[in-house]
Amino acid sequence: MSPRKPAKESENSNEYLAKRSRNNEAVRRSREKARQKAKETHERVSSLKQENEMLEQRIKLLTRELSTLKDIFLAHAGEQSQPILLSRHF
Repeated sequence: MSPRKPAKESENSNEYLAKRSRNNEAVRRSREKARQKAKETHERVSSLKQENEMLEQRIKLLTRELSTLKDIFLAHAGEQSQPILLSRHF
């Protein structure tokens, strides 16, 4: 890094002050943009966490439903494998 140049009379000129003002404004906008992006990212993370929790609950519900349906199917399949006795009335 080069050493800073000694202050010149031109640094107090309108041009220098305008340049500093533009730079300060650019820094302000950049920092505000970074804050906004961080806020949006945080909100997105929160939203995705909430959605994930809902999906986890849905998985639990569907897993229970699948288990119940399997039990019903197996019970029904077990009944079908046993001979069915029908009485005939003529």
